[in-house]
Amino acid sequence: SSGINAEYGVLELGCGTGLPGIVARKCGANVIFSDCHSDPEYWRKVAELNNITDLKFTKIEYCQYESLSPVDLILASDLLYDSKQFDSVLATIAYALNLKPRARCWLSHQVRSSTRSIYHQLLYWGLLARKLSSSTTTGHDINIYEITLDTSRLEISN
Repeated sequence: SSGINAEYGVLELGCGTGLPGIVARKCGANVIFSDCHSDPEYWRKVAELNNITDLKFTKIEYCQYESLSPVDLILASDLLYDSKQFDSVLATIAYALNLKPRARCWLSHQVRSSTRSIYHQLLYWGLLARKLSSSTTTGHDINIYEITLDTSRLEISN
């Protein structure tokens, strides 16, 4: 069992074509697709071609995340391609995870430089990463990480 059902909330952050979110929706998840670009006709066709009657899309710019709702899982596929955007993307992920501290993010990341790492940005934003998988079958180093909040840094209030 995948553990995904109609009560399982998923946000596909920076969804582009929406493929990971479509797969999650087909598994039964309640998916919100998000990107900075919105083309209602494109999303109408995606819904129609995939027999999705209740496709939800929201326009989100990184670091402008007031419209985010708590979810169980964030899908983030190939969002870290421009090092100038690393902090904005990770800040958005951190904000979303803080809405539901037991949530997690599955982040796919293609290594584009051996001298750039997201390690320090993860620490800065209070995030931990665990490598789930890696592949070089396409000729590129691609890693999939599970990102969670570093709960040791959360403040406990009485």
